[in-house]
Amino acid sequence: MREPGKRLPLRLWSVIAALAVAGSAMLLMAARAAQHETRIVERILPACDHAGFTRVELHRLVRSQARAFANKEDAVRAVTAVCLASR
Repeated sequence: MREPGKRLPLRLWSVIAALAVAGSAMLLMAARAAQHETRIVERILPACDHAGFTRVELHRLVRSQARAFANKEDAVRAVTAVCLASR
């Protein structure tokens, strides 16, 4: 059995390791979401080129539409419809 004074650093390192793993998982999920969003923006860019949207506005529009639709294709169609309607 370990002495009480040596248990604290072991617990502290366990907490630090758990936080590092959780932080890494969050960064990975955020990177995947950003990559997914960029792919959709690249797909709709030809249809939205002449609508006057900036890339930042397109990313915001994709982000809002992607949350509303479970399917990526539905989100692409919805964003493209918004771009075509704003011409």
